[in-house]
Amino acid sequence: MLFRLQILALLAILLVVVSTSAHAVPNQCEHPGIDRAGLVSDVMFNVDIAPYGGVCFVARQAASPDYSWETDYIEFELLQNGRPVYTLPRPERFLWKGGCRVLAVSFPKLGADERRSVIVLGLCPTARDELLRPLIYLPDGEKFKVDTDLSLKTTRLDTIAKVIHKVKKLLAHPDKR
Repeated sequence: MLFRLQILALLAILLVVVSTSAHAVPNQCEHPGIDRAGLVSDVMFNVDIAPYGGVCFVARQAASPDYSWETDYIEFELLQNGRPVYTLPRPERFLWKGGCRVLAVSFPKLGADERRSVIVLGLCPTARDELLRPLIYLPDGEKFKVDTDLSLKTTRLDTIAKVIHKVKKLLAHPDKR
């Protein structure tokens, strides 16, 4: 009897291991074809995000198209098999400009449709000091859009958890937006 229980326990463990590995996100961030020029160190994450599936989220330094002196602008890309499949839209310049640094990134499910959003928490220079500035990207069909209103209403929040909490609260009560 004890032997049968041990075998059943081993089979249950094997089933968990097999089912877990079948759903693993492929390690897109280790692809040898990724162009690493301009990548921001420590801002590279594997994520499963609709409609692309397993991708590598990266931050890359790029020149600003409208302000050629801003060479330290950061933009965000989704890579698959080493190549960009989507570049997140640039926010308004008053939200995010050259000199902003990425502090944290999250991919929460914020809306009712259960698709992942993207939240980037940055620290941006101002004339007097530095300002905590979240960028909130919500899914919009097969793309993402910057929600300027939510981004502004979460300015100065100092953690991703606080940003997510406030965004969920605002989305649940559209009359307060």
